[in-house]
Amino acid sequence: NSALRRRTQANHTATHLLQAALREVLGAHVKQAGSYVGPDKLRFDFTHFEATPADALRAVEDHVNDAVFMDRPVSWEHLPFEEATAKGAMAFFGEKYADVGRMVTGSGVSRELCGGTHVRSTGEIALFRIVSEGALAAGVRRIEALTGPEAFHHLRGDADRVLQIAQDLKVSPADSVERVRRLQAQIRALEKDVQEARRRAARDLVGEMLAKARDVKGVCVVEAQVDPMDPAGLRELADAIKGRLASGLVLLGTMEEGRCHLVAGVTQDLASTYSATDIVRNAARFVGGGGGGRRDMAQAGGSKIEGFASALSSLSAWLAERRS
Repeated sequence: NSALRRRTQANHTATHLLQAALREVLGAHVKQAGSYVGPDKLRFDFTHFEATPADALRAVEDHVNDAVFMDRPVSWEHLPFEEATAKGAMAFFGEKYADVGRMVTGSGVSRELCGGTHVRSTGEIALFRIVSEGALAAGVRRIEALTGPEAFHHLRGDADRVLQIAQDLKVSPADSVERVRRLQAQIRALEKDVQEARRRAARDLVGEMLAKARDVKGVCVVEAQVDPMDPAGLRELADAIKGRLASGLVLLGTMEEGRCHLVAGVTQDLASTYSATDIVRNAARFVGGGGGGRRDMAQAGGSKIEGFASALSSLSAWLAERRS
C-alpha cells in the first residue's frame, strides 16, 4: 500500500530528526533505547535521567518542524562502517552492523546508520507533533509523536477543545487560559473557606465530644467520627480536645473523597506510657493504610472505607488489652 508506505517513511525520518533534536536540546547523553515506526505514529525511547520539561519538549518539537519546513533533501549512501561513524553517523544500542552500511542524512541535522525506508525530502513529513512523554524505565523516557495528517487532526482536536472551553466560559479562545486560572483561584479560595468553616463547626463540638468520653481501665478515651475535613483540620481538632482533657487518649476519624483520615492524640502526662503512633497504626490496619508521627500526635489514612467504623472503635480495645 503506497499510502501506508509514505506515512511510515514520514514517521521514520521524523524519528531521526527527533533524536537529533533531543540531543541538541537535552544533551549528547541522549541515545536511542528503542523505537516503533508505523504508518499511524512513531514512538521513541531514549536515555534521560528526568522528566522532560514542557518548554524543552516545545523546543524539541520546534527543532523537528524547522527541519520539516525547510524541506531539505534526505540522502543516503553506502559507506564502510568506520568511515560512516567518522563522519558522525550514529550507531545504536548494541546493534550489529555490516562492514559496509547505509548512512542516512536528513536535513543536515541528522546522520544515522539505517536500512529503513525514508522520505526523499523533509517537507514530505508536513508536520510533527509530540503527543506524550513519560517514564518507561529507570533512566529511560518515551516520546510518542505524529506526523502529517495525524498530527494535523491532533492539533485540530486540541483547537476544538479550546474553542468548546471558551464557549462554555463565554470568553474568546485567546482569553480562555486566563479565565480558567481565575476560576481555579476562586475554587481554591472557596475550598479554603469551606475547610475553615468545617474546622470552626468541629471546634464547637469539642464539648459534646468530651461529654461522650469513656473510661477504659482508668484512662479517659475519646473516640469520634467528625464531618469531612482535611487532615490538618483533624489535627487541630485533636489538639483542641487534648487541650480540654486533663488526661486521656484521643482517636478521631473522618471520610473525605473516598479516603479515611485518622488522627490520634495523647496528653503529655501519658505520652511516656502510650504512643499516638502505635494507636493510629493499629487503627489504620482496618482501613488498609498506614501512618505515623510523634508520641503525642500521629495521623494515618486508608481507602478501605468499610473498615472505618472498626478503626474508630479500635482504641478502646487496644487500651484494654494493654491495661489488662
